[in-house]
Formats: sequence, structure tokens, C-alpha cells
Amino acid sequence: MYLSLWEAIQKDWLRCVSSDPFGFDWAKQKHLGKGDFTSIPNGAPGLQDRLQVLWTNGVDTGRITKQRFVRLWATTPAKINGLYPRKGTLAVGSDADVVLFNPKAKGAISVKDSFHGSTSIHTGVWSI
Repeated sequence: MYLSLWEAIQKDWLRCVSSDPFGFDWAKQKHLGKGDFTSIPNGAPGLQDRLQVLWTNGVDTGRITKQRFVRLWATTPAKINGLYPRKGTLAVGSDADVVLFNPKAKGAISVKDSFHGSTSIHTGVWSI
């Protein structure tokens, strides 16, 4: 992530980190709006890597705490979207949406290991 985004997170100007994932074929459909910008499908591939990129570049570098990571990635987005406390927390009565994550796993983000298919906004840019 760019340093200005980290500054916004550290100053609490940016309260959550989310994404605009897509459900279309990038190679065939992203160019539908070539003559009409409003026809371009929204989104970018990379949802699968969001957690690892935020952890590696946030927690591992000391830019954010583990607790702030959870707020940025789960709690605050749930609150903003009116889903809290059903989502965004581990509590009695809340949905049991749990992600198993190994923060010590390292590697490179690549299309061949991706569920995105033809491309990812993180390929060749981020190592995790």
C-alpha cells in the first residue's frame, strides 16, 4: 500500500480497508465500456489477497497493531454496512464467520496460484 494510505490509516482518516471485488471475466468484460465509461463493470481482482497484503504491510511492519488490523478488516466495515454485531465480531449470538490465517506463511502473489483467473492487482507487486 502506498505510504499516503498508511498515513491516512494512522491518523484515523481511513477507518477501514475493503475492496471492490468483481464477478466478471476480466479479459472479456472489463473493456465493455471502451466507448461508454458508464458501461465498464466495477471492481478489480484481488479480494483473495486483501487480508495477506494488509497483514504483511501493516502488522508485520509495525504500522498497525493486530487489534487495529481486526478493526480495519472486519469490525468497522461491518459497522459501516449496518451488519454489526451480527458480523464483525466473535461474540455469543453473532454469526460464526471465522477466517483461519497463518501470518507466518510467506510467498509471492501470482495468477497461477490465484482463484481470480486471468489477473490480480497484486501480482508482481506484493510479496507476502
